[in-house]
Order: sequence, then structure tokens, then C-alpha cells
Amino acid sequence: VIITPVAPPISRCRRIQNLIWITFEDPYSSRFAKITALMSLAFVLISVATFCMETHEWFTVVTPIYKYNASSNSSVQVGEVENTHAALFLVELVCVAWFTFEFIVRFFVCPSVIGFLRSGLNVVDFLAIVPFYLDIAFQ
Repeated sequence: VIITPVAPPISRCRRIQNLIWITFEDPYSSRFAKITALMSLAFVLISVATFCMETHEWFTVVTPIYKYNASSNSSVQVGEVENTHAALFLVELVCVAWFTFEFIVRFFVCPSVIGFLRSGLNVVDFLAIVPFYLDIAFQ
């Protein structure tokens, strides 16, 4: 008599995790996965275009800095601050929000956390997201 081991049944939660993982990892697994992959590609292209536009002077807003002089009861310009146009910041915020959402979802549904953290592409994704948050934190 040969006894073959029977695999334990997969829980409903684990099946949903696998479905979400495959959706984000394999764009050919379903129509929804293709749409998700196209959305990710669109966000990447928009993010790159925004990054390029931020370097152009057309999208820079120069704000003068004034210092009040009490003795003459007037304000004197002491410098300028250059900031990126608010619309570009908003576009970048939406793109980074998508990248963060995608990264966090993939992290929580991955089959192996160690494998996820060791993957070069996931490290690159993380390193691409962090500077935005650091920039906001230190402004």
C-alpha cells in the first residue's frame, strides 16, 4: 500500500492573496491584470514626464522673500524661493500614491516576504518611492 500525502486545503484568504499577487505580477493572467499593468505603465510615463517638466523654467514659480523694516515702515526684498508649480506637485503626488499603493499591496500578498525583499526590482521600487516622502518630510 502506497500512501500519498494530501496537500492541506488552501484557505479562502490565501486564495484571494494569490489572486491579487498574480494580478500585479502577471499582466497576462486576466483582463483586470492587463488593465492594472497598463495603469502602472501610464503612471510611470506620467511620472517621468512630470520629472522632466519640473526642471524647465516654465514650471517654476518664483516667490520673493521680504523682510519688514520697522524704522522705515516698509518691506525690502531679501531673496527669492523657487518652487515647482503646484499642479506638477499634485501630479507627482498622485503617481507616487499609486506606486506606494502597488508596493504595499504586493508586499502584503507576496508568497514570501524574504523573497520579496531580496528581489532587485522591489528594492528599486522602494528606492524610487522613498525620496518623495523624504523630500516632503524635510521641507
